[in-house]
Amino acid sequence: MKTKIFCDIAELDKIRRFNKKKIVKGFTTNPSLMRKAGAKDYKSYSQKILKICKNKPVSLEVFADEYNEMKIQALKINTWAKNVYVKIPVVNSKGKFMGKIIKELNNKKIKLNITAVYTALQTKKILKMIDKKTSVIISIFAGRAGDTGKDPVPEFIKSISLAKKFKNVEILWASVREPYNYLQATQLGCHVITVPPSIIENFSEYEIENFKSDLVVSNATIEHVGNYNNQKTMVSNMIKLSKKMVIISTPYRYHPLEFHTKIPFIHWLPKKIHRMILKKFNLVFYSKEENLNLLSRSDLSSFIKNEKIRSEFKYIKFFFLRSNLIFILKKYT
Repeated sequence: MKTKIFCDIAELDKIRRFNKKKIVKGFTTNPSLMRKAGAKDYKSYSQKILKICKNKPVSLEVFADEYNEMKIQALKINTWAKNVYVKIPVVNSKGKFMGKIIKELNNKKIKLNITAVYTALQTKKILKMIDKKTSVIISIFAGRAGDTGKDPVPEFIKSISLAKKFKNVEILWASVREPYNYLQATQLGCHVITVPPSIIENFSEYEIENFKSDLVVSNATIEHVGNYNNQKTMVSNMIKLSKKMVIISTPYRYHPLEFHTKIPFIHWLPKKIHRMILKKFNLVFYSKEENLNLLSRSDLSSFIKNEKIRSEFKYIKFFFLRSNLIFILKKYT
């Protein structure tokens, strides 16, 4: 699956130009971008955008904060064109989950783009509010999460896994910071990435169709993406995106000290017992498989059982003991 590129934009002249690009499959915008572009009236400006983009999806956002006004705006925006996705924030400015309005609009068969999502838990709550027919985009703000020092990748992997049962749902990588984010989004299996025009201008049609890297690296991420199948999918996607080599580092399950919990030895126990003990120590977050699933050398090897690839292991040592696994995969040339 190729990750579709949407353009995050509001300037009409640029929209005209980017609408002609084959690599741009849709558009997202918001009231702030529109104001910067000189919009005086939200409806008339939005309709100008829709007049340009007749055959590609366009996400237009409500700007109200309270339920009643948000609903009124959403219903109006939905009438402006058949290719409109109504953007609804997952929470309002008070932090209240907008599940009620998401459910109501979804019941009315209105296409939605649920925006400003940060966690897989929010994705899970959204999925409980929607059916399996009406189109929904879930926009996860990767860049803003990264700005706060949080790695967004585990949240994407979990969200993509949760959404697999929903053929009508697409996970979108939002808040792009650099071209490398496209590689990340593709590696993870994101359905869509929305990109500012300054970055899209660096892409060519050929580069997007053949987007691969000589080296694909993951550092201390795979242990946080959930269950065995999620981890295996991550490795498989990395291999697909690599021309030559993949490097994966992860804490070694059989080092005496588990560095996340700072508790020795209990992580050597069967995983069910280990998780039960962590709960007793009030370490509920790390007791969940979706947040911490430690790996051994044999676990990593099993991920590539059906791959035509060479592999080797190296180790990082802490006080003379192996603390981290370095899993190196090399493609045959």
